[in-house]
Amino acid sequence: MFMEKYYRATLKQINKVTLIEVVCTVLILIILAALMYPNYQSYILKAHRMSVMSDLTQLQLELEQHHPNSYLAISNTLIGADGICHLCKTEPERFALSILVKEYGYSIVAQAKGEQLNDHCSGESYQYLSLNHRGETFPEHCW
Repeated sequence: MFMEKYYRATLKQINKVTLIEVVCTVLILIILAALMYPNYQSYILKAHRMSVMSDLTQLQLELEQHHPNSYLAISNTLIGADGICHLCKTEPERFALSILVKEYGYSIVAQAKGEQLNDHCSGESYQYLSLNHRGETFPEHCW
């Protein structure tokens, strides 16, 4: 009988949580969230940068595939007059894509917009990413 009362008393004490314990747990979660949020943001920015770099490469492949015809003709079909790329996965709110066709070649440019302007590669910020007909990239430290 004594043991039964002892176990019941112990179970009642175990099931209760004090206000101090709840406050401490919430504070720990807030501190962890505050420490992890900047890393999460930089991961999201990097993921969008990698996505647009993939799109730039895809556009280059499409341009080279149709090289015998005309860079200008294919560039108008890849990126419409509204500035939206029809085969790209990049969000238009993050990058504005354009193809600059020249007499001797082309340059594909992804201009950073909005939140993406806060992105840094190798500790340096950038305004745009580009890839030209020779395979040259800018800024090099981002590729």
